[in-house]
Amino acid sequence: MTINNRNLSILRKVVEAGYVDEKTISGLSAEDMVGFCKDLRDIKAVIELQKAIKSGAIIAFLTSKEG
Repeated sequence: MTINNRNLSILRKVVEAGYVDEKTISGLSAEDMVGFCKDLRDIKAVIELQKAIKSGAIIAFLTSKEG
């Protein structure tokens, strides 16, 4: 098992933008994401992070294969 550096980077961006817990990350809107995401790929990764939070699969998100 290895760390997915891209997903870890996305998590870092989200936290640095001030969204520091599961509730606030899950509540991010597209407008919120545009403020700290540099491209559509980042927005898609944040959406995947939100799905991982809702399903309780954070470790799987952080260790998934980079695509």
